[in-house]
Amino acid sequence: SGGPYSLIGQSATITADVGQSGLHVSGTDVYVRGVKIGTLNAATIGIIADGGGTIRLDGVEIDNMPQGGLRVTDSAGYDVSNCILAGNGGTMDEVGRFIGGAYLSMPPTGALSRFAFNTVVANKDRGVICTNATQVIDAGLLANNMGGGATPDYATCTLATTSKALGTADPMLTPTYRLAATSACVNFVTIPPTNAPAHDIDGVTRPQGTAFDCGASEYKGP
Repeated sequence: SGGPYSLIGQSATITADVGQSGLHVSGTDVYVRGVKIGTLNAATIGIIADGGGTIRLDGVEIDNMPQGGLRVTDSAGYDVSNCILAGNGGTMDEVGRFIGGAYLSMPPTGALSRFAFNTVVANKDRGVICTNATQVIDAGLLANNMGGGATPDYATCTLATTSKALGTADPMLTPTYRLAATSACVNFVTIPPTNAPAHDIDGVTRPQGTAFDCGASEYKGP
């Protein structure tokens, strides 16, 4: 309760242990920047936000959480940018949902619902699941997620024209999920969405080239 609160790391890592989420936010506003969340043993979900309030993520990486990367439910708002969600999912959560990269419930009227400039790759279920088609994925890079059907990278969400959902195509990323020079996301976002961030997950200034890059990282040439 109370808040708002901020959690700002410098190459910081949160490791969730057995039966735990990396971070559980309920009923308040929390801003998280520059933190990586990973799993230890049989942990659950990277970040849970519920009970109202708003989760604000900038430059956060969530990897290999067995019940999913990010779960926003119960009237919570969300503002997620410059984040990497990779390798998450494969096991149902406690109410029987399969979540890959992110599960985003529709926030109440007036609450934030931004999901922009994120890299969602190699999750073991759908990349992003929304509960309402008015929820938009802006300037995102989604690839190699395993939801099945025609759109394994997302479900119910609206994919903006600034986003790339590549299915099984190679997104051309480095081993740390940053853009390679040959990625289709480089200079892809010619008209950036409102309030586009001026930096990427590593603090690199956006844009570097003739336009913004989609996904969490902005390619910076040699």
